[in-house]
Amino acid sequence: MSEVAIVKVKNYDVDKAVKKVMELTDYKKYIKRDDIVVVKPNLCWDLVVPGCQTSPWVMESLLKILIDRCSEVHVIEGDSNTHKAENAIRNTRYDRILKKLGLEFTNLTHAERKRVTIKNPLFFKNGLNIPKIILNADSFVTVPVLKAHGQVTMTGALKNQYGCLENVRATFHLSLNDVIVDINRIIKPTFALMDATIGFEDNSPKLGKPKIMNLTIASSDLVALDATAAYVMGFDPDKIGYLDLANKYSLGENRIDRIKFLGDNLNDVRDPFIPSYGRDWVVKLNILTLKLKFLRPLIYDTLIFDIMTLGATIYNTIWYHRFGVKHLRRIMQTSKYGEQWKD
Repeated sequence: MSEVAIVKVKNYDVDKAVKKVMELTDYKKYIKRDDIVVVKPNLCWDLVVPGCQTSPWVMESLLKILIDRCSEVHVIEGDSNTHKAENAIRNTRYDRILKKLGLEFTNLTHAERKRVTIKNPLFFKNGLNIPKIILNADSFVTVPVLKAHGQVTMTGALKNQYGCLENVRATFHLSLNDVIVDINRIIKPTFALMDATIGFEDNSPKLGKPKIMNLTIASSDLVALDATAAYVMGFDPDKIGYLDLANKYSLGENRIDRIKFLGDNLNDVRDPFIPSYGRDWVVKLNILTLKLKFLRPLIYDTLIFDIMTLGATIYNTIWYHRFGVKHLRRIMQTSKYGEQWKD
C-alpha cells in the first residue's frame, strides 16, 4: 500500500515539519547514503507571488537534509517561454540559500541532453531529450506546490517535471494528461516533498491567489501524493485525468481508499480551494491556436510566436503589478511566512 505523510507546520517551524514528514515516509529508503541527487522546485515564474513558487523555507529545509546524506546535491529548473530561470532564482531569494549552503544552480534549458524513448508512448512518439544531469543522478527529488490548475484541475508532483522539457512547452497544452504521464514514465522521480505551507487557488497556476495551509506532504509515490493533494484541495482525484492515466501506467496509486496516511489526519487538513477555471486569456489563445491545426506552423515556427510570447510577458507583468504585488504585501504584513521574501 502506498504511503503519504501529512504534517502540519506549527508556529512557522518549517524545518521541524519538513524533517518529520520526511522521516515518516522513510525517505532514507529511497535516497541512499552518498547518492548524487537532483532537486527540482516549482519556479514557474520570476515574479514572486506566495504560493505560486516553491517557498524558500521549504526548499532550504529539504536541502539541509539532503546535504547531510548525499555526496552531491544539484538544484535544477528550466526557463519558460516568458522568463529565465536565473531571474526566478534571484527574485525568490533562492540565490541566498544556495550561497549559504554552498550549492550551485543548473538551468536545464542550457544543459546537455540525451534522447530517451519509452515503450508505447502516449505523446512523445520519438522520445524526449532529457538533461544528462537528471539521467546521471542516483535520485531525483521533486518539490512542487499545492496549486489549482485551469487545464488539469490541480498541479503537483507529477506535473512539476513539465519544467524539465525543452521549449516550446506551450505546444503541449492540448495533451497535458498524456504529456505529464509520459514525462514521468521517462524521468521517474524518486521522491516528492510538496510545499503546502501556502497553496495557490483561483486563476492558478500563475495568476491566482495565495491560500495559507500550513502543511507539508511527502511520498515516494507521486501519484498518491497528488491524489492526496487533490483531496485536500476539495477535488475528486478520480476525476483528474492524468492521475487515472498514471495509475493505469503503473506510476502509482490514485485511489484514496488504497493509500495509507501517516502523520496528521487527512480530513482534518482538508480545506477546499477556489478552482482555476482557465480564465487566463494568454492560455486561452494558446489553446485556440493549437486546436486550429493549420495555424500551428504559421505561429509556433515563426516570428509570430515570439511576438505572442512578448505579449504574454507584458500581460503577466501588468497583472503582477496590479494584483500579485498586493498578494505578496498581504502575506508579508499578516504572516511570518512573508519573511522569506524580505530583502
